[in-house]
Amino acid sequence: MKHHYFIVLELPGESNLKITEGQEVPRSFWENAATTVGNGNAKIICTRQDTGVSEDLRKHVTKVKQFTTYILVSLRLNRKVSKKNRTLNRQLSQCISDTATGLVLENDTNFSLYTIEAA
Repeated sequence: MKHHYFIVLELPGESNLKITEGQEVPRSFWENAATTVGNGNAKIICTRQDTGVSEDLRKHVTKVKQFTTYILVSLRLNRKVSKKNRTLNRQLSQCISDTATGLVLENDTNFSLYTIEAA
């Protein structure tokens, strides 16, 4: 049985991209993000079934010393998959690749947060 999860990913430094407010996220960003996640090079900040991801992210960004890019994904997963990073990375990568569009949720001086939603 699948359950709804909210997952926050932190992209490594070379994948960071700051978008000015009102602009769309370029397709190349999503292609690069999908590859980065699929290769296991993105850090999973949190995986939760509730909206507490926002508190986890706020706590995390207080420790960030350089500009960082995060992606929030809303996804239905099997509980076993949600615990296995390699399988989860493949599913997240496919989700990002399939969607290839998203919204800018927040642009801060220290971080950007983008979101996509998958079925």
